Amino acid sequence: MDVTPVDARLSLGVVGSVCWSSRAAAAIELGARGGVWRRSDSGPGRLARELKHPQYRPRLLNEKRRVCHIMAKGANRMLINRQWTGLGENTNHKAAMSSVSESFSENNSIVHPEYFFITGLSGIPYSTYYYIFLFFLYIIAVIGNSVVLFIIAVDQNLHSPKYFGMFYLALADFGETNALIPNIMKIFVFDSQYISFNACLANMFFVHFFSTMQSVTLVVLAYDRFIAICFPLRYHAIVNNTVMSLVFLVLWTFNGCLVALVVSLIKRLSFCKTNMIPSYYCDHGPVFRLACNDVSINVFMAKLCTALYFVAPFLIIVLSYLGIFLSLSKITTWEGRFKALKTCVYHLLLVGSFFLPIICIYMVAFVIYLTPNARIISTSLAYSVPPMLNPIIYVLNTAEIKELIRKYLKKRSTQIESVSN
Repeated sequence: MDVTPVDARLSLGVVGSVCWSSRAAAAIELGARGGVWRRSDSGPGRLARELKHPQYRPRLLNEKRRVCHIMAKGANRMLINRQWTGLGENTNHKAAMSSVSESFSENNSIVHPEYFFITGLSGIPYSTYYYIFLFFLYIIAVIGNSVVLFIIAVDQNLHSPKYFGMFYLALADFGETNALIPNIMKIFVFDSQYISFNACLANMFFVHFFSTMQSVTLVVLAYDRFIAICFPLRYHAIVNNTVMSLVFLVLWTFNGCLVALVVSLIKRLSFCKTNMIPSYYCDHGPVFRLACNDVSINVFMAKLCTALYFVAPFLIIVLSYLGIFLSLSKITTWEGRFKALKTCVYHLLLVGSFFLPIICIYMVAFVIYLTPNARIISTSLAYSVPPMLNPIIYVLNTAEIKELIRKYLKKRSTQIESVSN
């Protein structure tokens, strides 16, 4: 089957932005045969894809590559040989198709899929139970972090540098949970694994923005504990509410700009291999690896973000606690050492819940081969569990928050008893 740009009705609005148009879908439908891919009835130009059997996958992928390659090259040739206002239905087919044999890497057209297909959790046995488990994690994380945010915001006694850090960490946990799990649950509830190109970029931005803010907030909390134990007499001069507010303002602004830059670089890529993302959300690495053109800048930014938001924070936290342990060794009594170390327990638990799952995944993957299903489940748990655990850690290890919750519950029980009497 020969497919030309005119046959596919490739307009100027499609060139450089969308390869998988409704006409491309029709061409794929004719080429794939057997009803593997079909046009959606939900609206014009929208492509619904149903992979009915694994035996069609190789033929399907080859057909997608061929159609996208032909249409992109033909469209680029038409733009070179004709003026923008002179394109029409009677464009010469031979002129459009004469460039098909050229290398795609030399093409200036940017080809974006209309939709991506999230395949990460599609082949996992008993995945229904895992979705239910994620739903309960989501409910606990949202309620817990909302309670922590509310308590710290309304109680003036908690407006101190340490609780400023807790507030921003709870905010990052709340944002990351809402950016990640609802999109996963949509796959289960609506049986829809499709996400539009722009929605995919938005999902990528918010998940990475809030998850990276978790790591840098843990660094700020480590700095707070380091100053409090190593320089107790100068603590209030070095660390105060104004300093903490400025630090978090700079960190959130810098982090937002860097993550936005990383995500925006995806738009310079052309996708003609496949639109199936082997992950449970629009992850940066799996998405840019689908591109046909040069991805060296994307690889560099991925490594830079890994160094800035995982390796560097972990090393800084380790060094800060080495300094803390060195200062504790100078305290003569064990009682004094234990009392000082007790103020760091909640932070050590937060650090462990965030970094340990990721470190364990990397170590296991380095030693043995992780199947795609095992990798996806482990990484999804590493993203989903810490936001649920963190508010529990706040409550159990912070006397002020426990006391506030106790007073509130006692007040509510008194009101209920008075109404019943």
